[in-house]
Formats: sequence, C-alpha cells, structure tokens
Amino acid sequence: MAHVKRQIRERAGVTLTGLSLTGSNVFESRLYALNNSDLPSILVSTDTEEVEVVSSGSGVGGDISRRIVGLNVVIKAKETTDLDDVLDGIQVEIEAAIATDTNNALKRAVLTGSDFEQQAGDKPTGTTTLSYQVEVYTVANDPETIM
Repeated sequence: MAHVKRQIRERAGVTLTGLSLTGSNVFESRLYALNNSDLPSILVSTDTEEVEVVSSGSGVGGDISRRIVGLNVVIKAKETTDLDDVLDGIQVEIEAAIATDTNNALKRAVLTGSDFEQQAGDKPTGTTTLSYQVEVYTVANDPETIM
C-alpha cells in the first residue's frame, strides 16, 4: 500500500488517462519537462493535507481520521488562437471523469476552483489548474488504508 495522497494521485492518473483530447499524456508529477509532442497534457499532484480526528477509537484500530487532500489537476496546451476553447474542452472531460469515478480514493472529490495562466517563451503555452478537495477517512495510525 501507499499513503492516501499517493493513492489519490495514482487514481486520478488512471481516471484521466485515455481522455479524447489528451490521450496518454497524463503525468503524476508537479514538475515534468514537457515537449511539444506531450501537449496537450495533464499533470496531477497533491499539495495539501488537513487531518482531523473525528472519532476516538474505543474499538479495534483506534481513532478515525478525516483527511482533506488538495488535488491539483493542471492542463497544459500549446498557445493557439483557440487556446481557451482547447483548455475548456479538456476541463469538461476531466470534470466528468472525476465526477463519475466511484473508487474510494476519488469518490468524495469536489472541484473548488480553477485558474488560467499563459506562459510566454520559446514554447508559449496556456495552463488551467483545477483545484479539488478530496475527503477520505482512515484509521489514525494507518494512513495507507482508505475506509
């Protein structure tokens, strides 16, 4: 097993691989050197985690923790005249895929916002970052098992 943050990243990667506009260009990493051939692409990362004990364990296993994990899904695309439309189209596919995933790692994922940026340079690109809050429950002393 792996920490719940890793499980969330990996599940998001599996769920988002194969979308019609990005195909297999899905990377579970904050930093990935992207080539033009990798675009459009999706980068998945977990950046925050809040943990709260929600019940004290008098039975087997101990306290129950509620974890809120910040999941970022970053869309990168080449700068074109229809960049906004490309990014919006990919966002539609991502939102639909995550909303219908019933795996424990993503079934309580809520989109909390999105941000758009353009990057100039040798390879001008546009980026939309989707911010999700993913709620999972674990036994406090077992951050690898989602309940």
